[in-house]
Amino acid sequence: ALPIYVIVLSVKEWKSVKYVGGENSQGYITVNGMGEAVAVPDLATFTFSASETAKTVNVARDAVTISINKALEVLKKANIVETDIKTTGYSISPKYEYSGGDCNVYRCATGKQVFVGYEVNQTIQVKVRDLNKVGQLFADVSASGVKNIGDIAFTVESQELLKQEARNEAIAKARKQAEELADALGVSLVRVSSFNEGGSYPMPYYAKGGDMMEVSAAANPAPSVPAGEQKIVSNVSITYQIR
Repeated sequence: ALPIYVIVLSVKEWKSVKYVGGENSQGYITVNGMGEAVAVPDLATFTFSASETAKTVNVARDAVTISINKALEVLKKANIVETDIKTTGYSISPKYEYSGGDCNVYRCATGKQVFVGYEVNQTIQVKVRDLNKVGQLFADVSASGVKNIGDIAFTVESQELLKQEARNEAIAKARKQAEELADALGVSLVRVSSFNEGGSYPMPYYAKGGDMMEVSAAANPAPSVPAGEQKIVSNVSITYQIR
């Protein structure tokens, strides 16, 4: 009697779960959604540096200080706050050159290393929040006597808000897809079983390509520096438990 009872019970349980959405069954569906958020950059950054070589550290350092201070005065007149100006590099190192002998680009077969002096270099990074000032500020800093100015990079400062906007759109699309699929299957959504997110986030947009460039001190005209736009994409994958 016991084996017969077990067989009958097993058949009844199988009948209750043999179809998706059965009273005691548990199944899952996975859906995907994509959301986008587009914004115009609201922050520009660029760097400039001064470098001098002299027989003594003091002379080279003083020359760099004078050049940097002139550029900082330009920033001050443009109402750039101190918290948006920082030194990203400062170095003092001896400089040598080879004298005499047969030298090429890679090495000198003969000759000797001659001490030239000390090289001092200081690099400043600037954040500009009023993008209407970028072109003129770039030109004015160039004209102050600083020799090297880095490329202008445009970014969106509040990227987390854009990510959230794109994510919310992606989740809403995935949810809608899940509801339509559940309705077609004749089942109900119970709860979220798993969630994964991927996407693409914008890198800084550069107005010019390449490394730091040397700018003439006579560069007075303000260059045109369009900021463009940046797009954040969120791709989500959501698994729902169904009944």
